[in-house]
Amino acid sequence: MRKSKILLSGGVLLCLVLAGCGSGGNDSGEEDSGKGNVKDVVENLFEDLDDSQYEALRQTDGQAVSDSVTSTGLPQWVEERFKEAMTEEGYASFTGMAFYEIPAKAYESHKEMDLEDLDIQKDQDSYEISGTLNLGSRSDADTIDIQGTAQTDDQGLVSYLDISNISEIIENLES
Repeated sequence: MRKSKILLSGGVLLCLVLAGCGSGGNDSGEEDSGKGNVKDVVENLFEDLDDSQYEALRQTDGQAVSDSVTSTGLPQWVEERFKEAMTEEGYASFTGMAFYEIPAKAYESHKEMDLEDLDIQKDQDSYEISGTLNLGSRSDADTIDIQGTAQTDDQGLVSYLDISNISEIIENLES
């Protein structure tokens, strides 16, 4: 009887240890993938377009779907930059708000974007985003501190993104 209690309690202890180790590893992996996905989305948001990417975006305005255009009517580069790191709902909201227009506005204004000191910190159920966006043209350069928040699902995919001073960034790009 005593042997069976020892074996039983040893088996329970082993299960608890293994379950604890397993779930602890998953939690930190999810946090890391969430932070990594937020980082990817923000970095890609402030990445300059090349000529072909800009032309693909402007050619999709009112045209039929082609090989370089997704089923949503957006150029392939938009999907390649953002979709993999986002939930379906997050991506739909992101594209519905036309965040992808930021690099297009920079292209049209002949401004280059350079994101520096990007910092993403986990804060309970969201991520706090901060960094410095340098906007340069041949005649001048401006620096804007970016601030925002993002949320991820339990698989680490970005479900929500808010850059709180997006209007300041857009105004600067349009000036």
